[in-house]
Amino acid sequence: MKRVGLPHSFILVAMKTNATKQKVYELALQVAEDEGLELVSVDILGTGKRTILKVIVDKEGGVTVGDCEKMSRHLEAILDVEDPIKWPYVLEVSSPGLDTPLV
Repeated sequence: MKRVGLPHSFILVAMKTNATKQKVYELALQVAEDEGLELVSVDILGTGKRTILKVIVDKEGGVTVGDCEKMSRHLEAILDVEDPIKWPYVLEVSSPGLDTPLV
């Protein structure tokens, strides 16, 4: 009998990643609000040691490098305590920029 569909392990990893992404989104949303920023998106890209946690923020008048730095430091401190991502990752905070798709 031929199996059709995704292996169970893939589905479990996807579910775990979605739950992790939701938790990170909630934490990032609170930090963004505290910093006077709008949270545009949160993405977890890649796996294992090559994982990038990409957080995009915006505000009226545009985001500065200082805004991204404050958001990054504040979020990093909370992520270190809450520890929702159980594997190594690189945190990247940026503005939407011209090439970012509208969400």
